[in-house]
Amino acid sequence: MRDMLTNGNGKGNGKGYKIVLTGDKCAISNYRGFNWIGFIGCIPSNYPKMPWNRRIMEDVFFATKSYDGNGDGDEGRLKVAPYGIRKVEAALLEYGFDEKDVIVADPRKLHKVIGEETKVIGLTVHDPMGYAAVSQLVACMFRLINWWPARSYTAMAFNDLITNPLLKMYGSRLIVGGPGIWQLEEHPERIEEWGIDCLVDGEAEGIVGKLFDMAVRGEQLPAKARGMPMKSDDIPLIRNPSSSGIVEITRGCGRGCQFCSPDLLMFRSIPKERILKEVELEVRHGFKNITLHSEDALFYGRRMGSFEVNHDAIVDLWKSVKSFPGVRSVGTDFFSCASVKSSPKTLKAIAEIMELDEKNPGFVETGLETVSPELVKMIMPGKVKPYTIEEWPDVIDDALSILDDNHWFTIASMMTGLPRESERDVIRCLEFIDRIKHHNVFIWMFPLMPLRSMRRQAAKWMPEYTPLRQQLILEATKHSVGMINRYAWTLLKPLPVHLRFIAYNFLKYVSSKMLEYLKEAEDAIENGHEDRLMLYKDLVAVNDEGEAVMNIAGIINELTSLQRLNRNEESK
Repeated sequence: MRDMLTNGNGKGNGKGYKIVLTGDKCAISNYRGFNWIGFIGCIPSNYPKMPWNRRIMEDVFFATKSYDGNGDGDEGRLKVAPYGIRKVEAALLEYGFDEKDVIVADPRKLHKVIGEETKVIGLTVHDPMGYAAVSQLVACMFRLINWWPARSYTAMAFNDLITNPLLKMYGSRLIVGGPGIWQLEEHPERIEEWGIDCLVDGEAEGIVGKLFDMAVRGEQLPAKARGMPMKSDDIPLIRNPSSSGIVEITRGCGRGCQFCSPDLLMFRSIPKERILKEVELEVRHGFKNITLHSEDALFYGRRMGSFEVNHDAIVDLWKSVKSFPGVRSVGTDFFSCASVKSSPKTLKAIAEIMELDEKNPGFVETGLETVSPELVKMIMPGKVKPYTIEEWPDVIDDALSILDDNHWFTIASMMTGLPRESERDVIRCLEFIDRIKHHNVFIWMFPLMPLRSMRRQAAKWMPEYTPLRQQLILEATKHSVGMINRYAWTLLKPLPVHLRFIAYNFLKYVSSKMLEYLKEAEDAIENGHEDRLMLYKDLVAVNDEGEAVMNIAGIINELTSLQRLNRNEESK
């Protein structure tokens, strides 16, 4: 083992850890054990209107749990941390760094862990500029009701972190990775200002060891490094507990949708024995509720190139986790509608293992995106397999019925403003929302907005946010807010009993008022053809009020397919 990796003084001399891993308060928080609280970070930071709103909101909703140094552990070391940063920690330890030199730190206690011995600081970013889809949708909702939004809490939290003088006070190198780095790449002029030495994209576990070693040795770092997909047996197992007991069961997807990261093209299932090792670790640290993370949990154990659900492998995994000593419950986060429809017996078996019923439902996310055959063919033909593009609306409807029958609530995403989207496509989506309203589904309609290459192509494709498109966003939002209002008690069931009644009344009040505001916005748009979104009034930069924009460069992979279509048309 390298001397450089093992002879550090760690925190023992009071001069800081050699390697500090952290993130902003919103990215690092354990959300008091309730993951859905993370979405609160996407609301504009100028709401609610009350004194010291940022401090109150961050302390209440974005709490962090770390040791205080009074004999319970190293001061500033997080007790639980996001799963992704735990994987990076594990990769560094496997590479050869000593545990006493590496800390996953509380962003509120950086002054306790950064010092003159600190050689490199690694940051994870999720929504650093407030451009994430949910932040954008919330900002649009606020515009629709004429409440102009400031930047999201997530963006403000990142700004607090990246401007903290401690990051560069001792000459530490700064390496930044995570799902939100595309947002930083939208502002290359600020990379140097922020003092970022290296951006890490892709699957970081395979390259962070070497990068951090180079940083510790003072060697030149690449401005950007990309980690390639790893074999499932090579992905390091976490060494310390993750927030909310998350355990990864698959990596990648293989459906090839253009709005997703290229990393999802290579699909792998994690061997069950490795999954159970991480389950054992989570249970040992007090987590009794395990969340099995996947891009599509019904893809677990499938053969490469096949879209057939491996019923036996999935049921065996679920039974093994649910029966693991100390586990009280098991859940998951994503299903594909095509997978659900193709194997209803698997959904039924999973629901039975999870002991779901009307009083104890499951919650899962899925992506619908669009029901326009032309748009499906252009951006996500693999999403519908093993079915045809023309069958996609029926596939969704049937899958939601199967989920309803097995006591699941579904959170579904759709998009409007896609390149080549016609008014007829918008009408199709409006009619489809009306068709599926009777299901237990929350529908969130995300407006597409321009960044980078899309700005350069604006004259060729940029949609006008017509009353019809605004109506589409409103219809989906009204339905989902109505669902929140109707099922408030069910949604709040995970909260402690003493908080549930207060939260219930608050949620009912907020959702009811939101429905009133959305109805007023609908009338204004319908009667006056008013453009309340004003999505394209500034195509050059994000303004100080926080006109957040979505991940377009990533969503459409730099518009390569669209640009190719444009060139073909021009050559005709």
